[in-house]
Amino acid sequence: MKQQTNELKNLFEDAKSLSMTRGERASLHLHVEMLFARAGIPMERRDPSRKRYISSPYYLEARAWYHWFMKQSYASTAVFFLVLFLTTGVAGATAGGALPGDFLYSVKVDVNEGLRSLFIFDEAAQAEYEIERVKLRFEEAEALAKRGGLTAETRAYLVASFERHLARVDRRLSALTEGAADRITAEYEATKEAYGRLLADFKAATSTER
Repeated sequence: MKQQTNELKNLFEDAKSLSMTRGERASLHLHVEMLFARAGIPMERRDPSRKRYISSPYYLEARAWYHWFMKQSYASTAVFFLVLFLTTGVAGATAGGALPGDFLYSVKVDVNEGLRSLFIFDEAAQAEYEIERVKLRFEEAEALAKRGGLTAETRAYLVASFERHLARVDRRLSALTEGAADRITAEYEATKEAYGRLLADFKAATSTER
């Protein structure tokens, strides 16, 4: 028994030392293909340079867990964006009438107006939209004055907003050709005149408060 075991061990050692040349491997592969073809068995053809590995049970288990985790991640991401869409959509709709100092005013300005601005790619349209935002600030100032909320703080905020919007219009107009800018210039000048009158009113109110 011991002798047979030694012989078998020697046989395995000899097998490990055996090797085939590239030509011998190609010849053997061709011979096997011919045998498969005669038997009518389709044989998969693959790139010889591509290595193939035997998948261990541990690898298959890890791969299954990976795919499960990725599915959970995609699902969680989808749920997150759904909740974000619903909350911002509801908040955005509610914030439409918010005024400076209100809880949802930042949603109105930063989210609603900011997102709309992101999807305007034309320079002229961007300038017109900034003029529209100036007019919105006019309406907010009027609404605040009616309810007695036009404080020094809100006036300062509105002035900063006006200046920011008008500066953006200037920048957009400077990037346009003369013909394209002419269409917007008249409305822009009228908006600046209205802002000048409002700014004078703000200054008068500030002097009265002092």
